[in-house]
Amino acid sequence: IPYSLLIATFVSIQKNVLKQALTHIQACRDLCRRINAGRQASGRDDIAILLTLYEFEAKAKLGESDASLESCLQKAIALPYCEAKTFETLAALAVEPPAFYKDISMKSLRLAVKKHKNSNSVDFNKLSKVYHSLIEMSLNAGSSSDANSKEEAWGIYQEILECIDDNEKATYPEMEAIWLMTKAWNCGIHLFSSGRLKAAEKWCATAMRLLQQLNGFKNNYESKNDGNIPSKVHVQVENGSFSFLISSSPVHMPFLE
Repeated sequence: IPYSLLIATFVSIQKNVLKQALTHIQACRDLCRRINAGRQASGRDDIAILLTLYEFEAKAKLGESDASLESCLQKAIALPYCEAKTFETLAALAVEPPAFYKDISMKSLRLAVKKHKNSNSVDFNKLSKVYHSLIEMSLNAGSSSDANSKEEAWGIYQEILECIDDNEKATYPEMEAIWLMTKAWNCGIHLFSSGRLKAAEKWCATAMRLLQQLNGFKNNYESKNDGNIPSKVHVQVENGSFSFLISSSPVHMPFLE
């Protein structure tokens, strides 16, 4: 049997199984509705949450329309006691290959952020991971030299910085803050290399602002740069390369790794 025919057969079988799963999900949902008829809902409904997750996953794997996936997301939003983890799972399923519903994933991640922030005790380790995913996805939009495509990521950065400023510095995980700083710095350098000087300055200044929150990393930076930490960053060209002017002393900075 030709390999291509085996693949086609497997895909066909998989689609049929997923369609059957959707039928079973709806039957289970109808059964739960009949069982609970006349009863007053109380507490978290794990069955409803799981059915919504299963429906979303099946539709994503079937490659259904954005509107179909959005409908599933709205079901999750409407469920009481739906936690941040549910929306994090939906976000992951939305971009699990071969599916790629970026807008749905981003929206789910934003809902997860909102849930985390609205909790009685914010878990910054979990919140930072959601922000990590948001930044990763938004920075990958467009080319590295396209400043406009980075504006969504820029807005998320401002939200994170506000979050850090509003809370004790020690609450936001240092490794995540270092990752954010590195991403912002490298984004600025890419933009500088393509001649987007204003955008480059904005992004590199953001990296320096994050550096101010990192005591250990900042001390290491200061030791290499005579104790200077820039409060304002200016891009300038010198001998065919670039540097960032700090108190009239240019400090050459490469890509961070």
